[in-house]
Amino acid sequence: MGVIHAFTKACCRHTRYQWTCVKTLMQILGCWEPETLQKQFAPLLLRMLTYEDYQARQSEHNLPPVSLHGALILQELLNFRKPIKVAKSLLEMSVGDLKGMACNPRGSHVVDAIVLSTTLGSKTRNEFMEKFKGQYTSLACSKHGSRSLEAFWKVASIKLKTKICNELVVDELKLKGNAFGIIIYNNFLVDMFKRGDKSDWQQLIDKAEKKRKMFDDLLVPDEESELKKKNKKNKKKDQVKEIRDTLHDDIFFDTSGDTALLVDT
Repeated sequence: MGVIHAFTKACCRHTRYQWTCVKTLMQILGCWEPETLQKQFAPLLLRMLTYEDYQARQSEHNLPPVSLHGALILQELLNFRKPIKVAKSLLEMSVGDLKGMACNPRGSHVVDAIVLSTTLGSKTRNEFMEKFKGQYTSLACSKHGSRSLEAFWKVASIKLKTKICNELVVDELKLKGNAFGIIIYNNFLVDMFKRGDKSDWQQLIDKAEKKRKMFDDLLVPDEESELKKKNKKNKKKDQVKEIRDTLHDDIFFDTSGDTALLVDT
């Protein structure tokens, strides 16, 4: 599994292999054909189960927890140039499955990848966050779910933040009585929100957001500088060597036909 993750990570930098990578993973998991099964890609990958195994274990109410390698691979796929199939699959997940992912120590990092992805459109990102409607309090009261909710908050529009607070206000007592919920309650200024005049609340939220962005901007130049230095050192021959080293002895591609086979030895 680690080899597959390494290959997927390499494909983030070498875009010519990305489509083949996604197709091959779907073939391994048994959800490439028929096309209607492709919506199962994310749930299958999260647990590293084939479609048949997933169906069997789901019927027995015996699904395994989120897989470390599955979560890592999914995070890499979300950084692909066109993560369309991955995004569609995530949006097809049930609310219960999404909440389970967001409240999981491994799955919460997938939520981070969705929120921070530079290749996902804002419409897709907003649609994903809106899928949690009715579950924001549950997220707030979970150790890892509250982390996911904080990630939402950083990129959410004021409209979505208002929706989140409208839900949290209803469960004020529950939030105050929970170790993680009270942090969300204070950070999102829910007490001010419930008092009526939303303009004061919005001003403080905007002010806090500006401070956060200013702090982030202080870190960005150094990161970009390091990235540029790294890119200058990456010669074309080194890129080719990286792919060959990843594929050697562990992963084999058969591209003689219409399909490609990925084998983890």
